[in-house]
Amino acid sequence: MLRADETHADAGTRGRSAPGAGAVKAATTDDTRDGSRERTERVFGEGTIGPVQRMREDLETIMARDPSIHSAVEALFHSTLPAVWLHRAAHRLHRAHHRVIARALTNLARVLTGVELHPGATVGRRFFIDHGTGVVIGETAVIGDDVTIYQQVTLGAVGWWRDVERPPGARRHPRVGDRCVFGAGAQVLGPVTIGDDVLICATSLVVTDVAPGDKVVAAPAVRQEDVR
Repeated sequence: MLRADETHADAGTRGRSAPGAGAVKAATTDDTRDGSRERTERVFGEGTIGPVQRMREDLETIMARDPSIHSAVEALFHSTLPAVWLHRAAHRLHRAHHRVIARALTNLARVLTGVELHPGATVGRRFFIDHGTGVVIGETAVIGDDVTIYQQVTLGAVGWWRDVERPPGARRHPRVGDRCVFGAGAQVLGPVTIGDDVLICATSLVVTDVAPGDKVVAAPAVRQEDVR
């Protein structure tokens, strides 16, 4: 894993600013990154927005971050939207201990979209998955607001041989802050913490914590002469 300040190859592109992000910043003068998700919830909390408004927000997020989408009607047919909406229902069922039904919903989402998003994972507002195929997000993952994920990203565990040694209920998957971007093929494994505003570039492997505002890049491919 390498870190660099200079621009590196495609993280998928950050896209346009997420809707509502500026309003969150305007609503608070506290520049401290700790607790940013709690501040966001005070402004856009579950108690202040209904399901219809939440769905409209999802469509606005798709239009803001996918330049190929030109209308809300077209956004309704975005390839990964079913995964987000079905997960929202499945997560409520999972928390209510209806685990089998929750699994059935997420299995349906996987068939429809290629996204495997465990019903136990906690996902914030304005979450966007682009392309989606091969995305895997584990049970104890926690994802903040305004996060963007590209295809073939894994927010997973290290492996069962490590997990069996953890105490019951221990976190096995990453915790992700607000406004993070995960490029295509990025792999983030274990109970690591990814700070706010982090860019994980394409194909990076992350197994340690990443500080807020950092960029993580993988070593680029090297051209070889006479490989035959």
